Amino acid sequence: MKQIPWLLVILAALIGLTCVPAEADILYNTLGSGNSYQCCIGWTVSGPSSIPGWITSANQFTALESASVSEIDLALGNIAGSVTDAMVSLWTDDGGIPGVVLGSWDVSNLPVFGTCCTVVTITGLGGPVLTIGNNYFLVIAAAGDTWDAWNLNSQGVNGTGLFSLDGGSTWVSEHDTVMGGAVIIGKSQSVTPEPTTFIMMGTGLLGAVYRRRKLL
Repeated sequence: MKQIPWLLVILAALIGLTCVPAEADILYNTLGSGNSYQCCIGWTVSGPSSIPGWITSANQFTALESASVSEIDLALGNIAGSVTDAMVSLWTDDGGIPGVVLGSWDVSNLPVFGTCCTVVTITGLGGPVLTIGNNYFLVIAAAGDTWDAWNLNSQGVNGTGLFSLDGGSTWVSEHDTVMGGAVIIGKSQSVTPEPTTFIMMGTGLLGAVYRRRKLL
């Protein structure tokens, strides 16, 4: 009978653990309070048939946590073009330029550039996994006659900005880079065991206690 209270404690603990939600982490953030940013200054992102020509923009950042990316929020607005879309991708850092693509996503129906403060949100990414202290690049591209702009942040956060005139084959440093683009790089979810894992753990513990009681 002395074992019963312990069984209840074990079961209560296991049930409680299955109800603990995962905590959200910010891997990188340059957006201000209320997702604010500089409304009317940004890096050009445009397609090959746009008015400014083909320009792809990239910003380097350092991951603050080791976790998988599940969301990206960024200040991106449309200036002109028949299509208001963009292509967002995460890359590794290869000696200060984008290296290998870790994931890419299309976004559409962008807000009008020059307004504040509506962010473009990409959710349900399910990765990729970033490592704390490592550098990465967020790259934004466009197709056709699309002409977008990636707003600068209003927090005074400096960043390495690059642009490409050939779709990302070669990269050039922004000569007037003062502040990086306004963005939250992923609200990742910390890893928590699945409920089935706890059930299996509980089954094992109960079995061990039962065997001990039979032996006694």
